[in-house]
Amino acid sequence: MGTLPLLFLFLIDVSSFGQIKNIDEVYCMNVKWFASAEVVTISYDLIGNPQTKYKVDIVLKKETYPEFHLVPFFVEGDIGDGYFAGSSKQILWYFHRD
Repeated sequence: MGTLPLLFLFLIDVSSFGQIKNIDEVYCMNVKWFASAEVVTISYDLIGNPQTKYKVDIVLKKETYPEFHLVPFFVEGDIGDGYFAGSSKQILWYFHRD
């Protein structure tokens, strides 16, 4: 098994459904990640309206290679379309499958 380079930067993209909202009304904070042998666990807090449906995506970027980007496919948890506003949200990425 290989190791995951620590130069990855996880970007969490959040957008809301329905009416257009002020961008300051929703934001992501406290983004942290931890890599184990099989999975990368990403945690975050999404500050926004808990009754609004959001689309949460992640993109991996490499600091040493700005053209590189990867949208993980084998993920689960608080990602995709859903009601994700709140604290202690979690995404699991099974990177060996991608």
